This record gives sequence, structure tokens and C-alpha cells, in this order.
Amino acid sequence: MSTTTQQQQFPKPTFTNQELYAHDQENDETHDVTPTLLEGRNTKLADFPSPLYELIDRRNDENVDAWVKYWISNGAPTNKIILGIPTYGRTWKLESDSAVDQIPLTGLEGPGEPGPLTKEAGLLSYPEICTKVQPQQGVKGGASSTQFKKVADSTKRRGQYLKKDGIWIGYEDPESAANKAAYVKNKGLAGIAVDDLTLDDFRGICGRSKYAILQAAASAL
Repeated sequence: MSTTTQQQQFPKPTFTNQELYAHDQENDETHDVTPTLLEGRNTKLADFPSPLYELIDRRNDENVDAWVKYWISNGAPTNKIILGIPTYGRTWKLESDSAVDQIPLTGLEGPGEPGPLTKEAGLLSYPEICTKVQPQQGVKGGASSTQFKKVADSTKRRGQYLKKDGIWIGYEDPESAANKAAYVKNKGLAGIAVDDLTLDDFRGICGRSKYAILQAAASAL
């Protein structure tokens, strides 16, 4: 059995960090849909990288669910669609008067600083992100002025974000990855593709097992 990758013919979506793959049942070919990324390099807007469902004040196609439905309505069998789950986040520097909780954010200075592992402005791996909210050694009570504040996704629609002193980070974590995997299972899709393993917590420094995002997603299938 051969598998080839072809350019998709559907219009490209605008949300980030998300890939859908549709397998052509007749021709035994895999078609990938790689949306335009809303990256940390985008100096005009900061938003959730990969929302699962539609959010307020967004275009109705800026979410995963919209594009799964789009593929299905255009003839892709549900059991031939694979949902990509990122293991990284996007980060931005904000201007001093930016409102960090009014998302999407405007008034940006540019992408956030590179991490020690990824070494790319605007991009952080999951372990680079999780260590920003872990208790610092030698600090009583666990809190530290260097820590970021995590705002969890209680809605299970958008994903998590961190904020601190003019820095905003939108990212995927094990909980949001498991939520997307459960979506795949409930929709009867083919499965997931983790993008990519080198940016997951392969050393287990985030306080869970190694490859925490992969493990959480796999457990929810």
C-alpha cells in the first residue's frame, strides 16, 4: 500500500497549530490540510493557537470543529480524517497598555523570546511552557515573582494560556489534548497525529509521565 501527500483543494483556514488529514478511500492516498498558522511572528494579533470550537468575536471557521465538518460535508469519510494535536505554544510580547484577558489581543511588540530548547522566537515547547508555572526551588509556599499565571480552559473550547508582565502564551497541554482526542473518538474520526514528539515532555520534567501530551491524548481515545 502506497501513501502520498497531495495539495488540498479546500480554502485554507486561519487558525493555528492544527492539521487535518483526509484519506482518499478510492485512490488510497492521504490528503493533508495544513492551515495557515497564526504564529508568534504575527505582530498584529495574539489568539488561542488551536481552538476546538467556535469562540466569540472570531470567524466561524477559526476552529477545529468547523474544519472537521467542512471536510465531512465535502465528502471525506469520517474514518479517514486524522486530527493533529500540537505539543507547543505560541508566545507574544505585549505593549504596556495591552489588556491581557481581552483575547484576541492587539497592541503587540512582536513574538516572545526564544526558549532554550526550541531557540525560535514566538515558539515554545510544552516543557518550556510547563516550567513557567511550576513552583520555584527555594521559594516558600511555592509561588515566585518569576512565575506565570495559568488561566485554564474551563469551557473545553479554546485551550490554556499563561500571562505575566507583558508576555502572553497560548498553548496545548495534556488536558486540552485529551479533550481533542475525546472529540476524535466521539466523532468516529480515524485518529490523532501528535505534532511533534520532540516538543512534548520527553524527559518528564512537567511532573507527569514522559510524553505527557501524547499519553493524555492516547488515553482518551
